[in-house]
Amino acid sequence: LGWFERANGGYRVGMRLFEVGGLADRRNRLRDKALVHLHTLGSATSCAAHLAVLDGGEVFYLEKLPIRGLTLPTRDGGRMPAHCTALGKVMLAFAGDEEVERVIGLGLEPRTENTIVDPDRLREELAGIRRRGVAYDREEACRGVSCVAAPIRGAGRAVGAFSATGFREG
Repeated sequence: LGWFERANGGYRVGMRLFEVGGLADRRNRLRDKALVHLHTLGSATSCAAHLAVLDGGEVFYLEKLPIRGLTLPTRDGGRMPAHCTALGKVMLAFAGDEEVERVIGLGLEPRTENTIVDPDRLREELAGIRRRGVAYDREEACRGVSCVAAPIRGAGRAVGAFSATGFREG
């Protein structure tokens, strides 16, 4: 699989493991640079704040700053489907069409009755996000919880995203 290679009667780190380590280093650099902004977001909004990247059609949470009284199905190092989270949708909106179609091809499984499961509706949602510059999760991933997310852009695409998450307002 490329995780290890034989060398001089033993083993050494293989190219695949070296590659994975490089990805972790890039993610850690993003986390380190974004952490102060994540704390500012959480303080300013009194909401749970998340920092995430897109990985294989899923949101991968690099950091979560929780708030008391709000239980979320997220954690540092956790994953959620991209199509039903504000973080995922904002990163997909600034990804290429190939990435969007790959996510659609994986299936748009519902998490709540509000989850977008129609491919054309998701494409329309992503077009609106590109125009607005922010994405919303209106109880699409978790009942009673809403979220707004903005991309962290680099080279024209989203290299990550921030979100503020709280209880749905009456």
